[in-house]
Amino acid sequence: MTKLADVRIPHFWRTMAIAMALALAALAWLGWEQGFHGDEWDYIQDAPHIDLHAMFVPRNGHWSTIPIFIYNVLLRTVGLGSYLPYLLVAQLMHLACVALTVVLIRRRAGDALALVAGVILLFFGNGVDNILWAFQVGFLGSILFGLVAWILVDDVRGGGWRWIGASLALVLSLMSSGVGVTFCMAIGLDLLLDRTRRRHLVVMVVPAAAFLAWFFSVGPGLGLSSGNAVKATASITASRLTAPLKLTAIGVGAAILSALGIYRGVAG
Repeated sequence: MTKLADVRIPHFWRTMAIAMALALAALAWLGWEQGFHGDEWDYIQDAPHIDLHAMFVPRNGHWSTIPIFIYNVLLRTVGLGSYLPYLLVAQLMHLACVALTVVLIRRRAGDALALVAGVILLFFGNGVDNILWAFQVGFLGSILFGLVAWILVDDVRGGGWRWIGASLALVLSLMSSGVGVTFCMAIGLDLLLDRTRRRHLVVMVVPAAAFLAWFFSVGPGLGLSSGNAVKATASITASRLTAPLKLTAIGVGAAILSALGIYRGVAG
């Protein structure tokens, strides 16, 4: 009896490319009349005064260096005349996230499940806020770089450039948003539970050090490491460490209910 994981789909990547092209066209059309709104105006207003320190100051509690950099590059190249370039960056990042997810699933579960998962993610209606709002390049960046790291450590051989690449990708994931913390925890747990790849845990050292350095220097922990603020530091740290676990549980539950057509919430 043929297992689902053994099913091979002819022209797999050609099929995925067609689906991705259709998704990009649909998303571009849906976002055609979108404009700058909400929190992204903070990036726009701060752009003329940005310096190295400001690139690392938390936004809404997130380490947001990467999205700040993206907005500054776009503002200096295409200006504010059209929202479409900003939206296209986010949507291309979304497509890249889907492609990397497909690569990971295909390795572990075969063509059929990878294709189904890829198509669902491409047209994921419940993720509309992340797909049709350029501001979400932060969350998308964390997912994108987190998936790159996961693919690199998924190979049992590891070592060398794979470890360096995975460590760098995880740092960039952390620099995009707090979602990067969730990816670090998920990848760390995945490696810890797999004896054949447990030695790859070395890739977590640099990202952990980078995040702690940011957290206690310019991050939410600034000024809370001495005197009567020690308790506050412990409280914030505990909150930041447990939040990814809660968000992961909520995300998994929402994904399952969405796939079953039960959950109709919109990502916020």
